[in-house]
Amino acid sequence: MKKREKRIVGGNPLDFQRPGAWVLFISALAVILLSVCLLTNPEVYPESAPKLELPDATSVLSMKMEQIREGTSAGRTTVTDSEDIKTVLSALSGAQKTPTQSVNDYPGLENYLVVRLVLEKEEKTLCLYTHGNEYYVEEPYIGIYKYMSDKETNAGIYKIYNDRLSGVTSSLEPLRKFLGHADVNRDGLKESFYLDQSQRDNGFVTLHIDDSSGNDIWSEQAGTSHAGWTSLFLCEQGEEDYLLRYLPGMWQGYCTYTRYSWLDATPELYADGDDLKTRLVKYSEYAVLNHR
Repeated sequence: MKKREKRIVGGNPLDFQRPGAWVLFISALAVILLSVCLLTNPEVYPESAPKLELPDATSVLSMKMEQIREGTSAGRTTVTDSEDIKTVLSALSGAQKTPTQSVNDYPGLENYLVVRLVLEKEEKTLCLYTHGNEYYVEEPYIGIYKYMSDKETNAGIYKIYNDRLSGVTSSLEPLRKFLGHADVNRDGLKESFYLDQSQRDNGFVTLHIDDSSGNDIWSEQAGTSHAGWTSLFLCEQGEEDYLLRYLPGMWQGYCTYTRYSWLDATPELYADGDDLKTRLVKYSEYAVLNHR
């Protein structure tokens, strides 16, 4: 018994052998896979995890909603109905924080729904999206939360958005006309082009460009009384989108017009089938020869 104890205590630490390279490789691979899983499918903390802080429905003045579909804004609308606001807040209540951090203004996804809660002194932005069969709400730079929901409840939130958007679109269609999409600010997301015709009766229209979040980032006004004075063309060069502005100089002045008076004074120069261009050429030759 004493000899056994002596061998254990007196073992040479230099006899320890490092694990083989394959053991280190498998360990590193496991860490990488775990990290990827956490980033793509965040799991919630235990029940003691922080919960999403939501205001009381009565303190929400309005709710701005905007759907991002394939990286492009599908339209914005504002909800003021108190029952609709309660429905959305109720669906998000109890959402638990996940280990994944929020590090951008908006999720790095192609499809999500932006909900902006307008309060008396601030605006709270929330982004809703799904991953597999799980539902998440991201508050930019605050955290990513997982909330308990189902397809019916989630569809109800989108129905509120779509119903309000349809009403706004139908009422504004004659005044605000959608023209198309293009990425003119090089952010990798397509902007939306709209023609505002609400001031047409006052003599001008306005071209608006909204970014992928629905914010108005550029606009230019054009008078309807000077056709061609302000011309804007969407074009492509080197596989990149450009907005070309053409502004020819036009100034006020005085002039008189006498339609075809010189041509009519010399009918002998023209044949019966001559068009206007032919008559102008014949008259020009006649005027040069006769110093007219």
